[in-house]
Amino acid sequence: MKIDKINLQIIRELKQASEVEKMAMIDSAKLAGAKKVYLITEPMAAAIGLNQDIMGGSANMIVDIGGGTTDIAVINYGGIVVDNTIRIAGDDLDQAIATYINRKYKIKIGLVTAEKLKTKFINLSETTNTDVFLFKSLDSITGIARRYEFPVEIFKKAIKEVIDEIINAVLHVLEVLPAELSSDIIECGITLTGGGSQLPGLNSIIEKETGLTVHIADNPLFSVANGIKKVLHHLKYYNKIIINSP
Repeated sequence: MKIDKINLQIIRELKQASEVEKMAMIDSAKLAGAKKVYLITEPMAAAIGLNQDIMGGSANMIVDIGGGTTDIAVINYGGIVVDNTIRIAGDDLDQAIATYINRKYKIKIGLVTAEKLKTKFINLSETTNTDVFLFKSLDSITGIARRYEFPVEIFKKAIKEVIDEIINAVLHVLEVLPAELSSDIIECGITLTGGGSQLPGLNSIIEKETGLTVHIADNPLFSVANGIKKVLHHLKYYNKIIINSP
């Protein structure tokens, strides 16, 4: 059956969702016009999109750092053996930057501006960056427009707590990982995907904390979308890993 001849929707399955909540998601999708609905976990979709052998006996570890959540999973034989989802991700990095600049320098900036600053200036490598950048904004106390000069290194301090939480979530999965799968992860390493994986130096920090090789996925922004596309084209093969609507 050609994919353009069926009307279906694959949506993300939240780790914390109960069976009732999953049914509610399915019902909502059907009310929106979908005739057939499937649920799939985001790390599983990412792994498929990265062409990892999720059905094989060798375990893969995915860390998907999105906008609202970081999803971590170890996948083996078509199932998620260990997973951990925290509501800390890219949006929190932006918020941390905005909050830090407001508290330390009494300057108000929006989250869009914070994201631009993050993308342009943050590098988490151990090398100290002595660069400064100029910035114009309103003083949060007086409301007067002012011109500021900041050291680029302040951004590392601004997002440290958020990065630490993500790393701790990764370490937790490794701590509870069954011993028989450890050798697979040691050999294959960890794969970072999602928009947050593009933060320069993040992979190096995780490597240092875990002692494992950390790979950044090719085209990480689209790994989940590519995985969903692949599932749609091979529903029978992936039937084991999806939840079908009644």
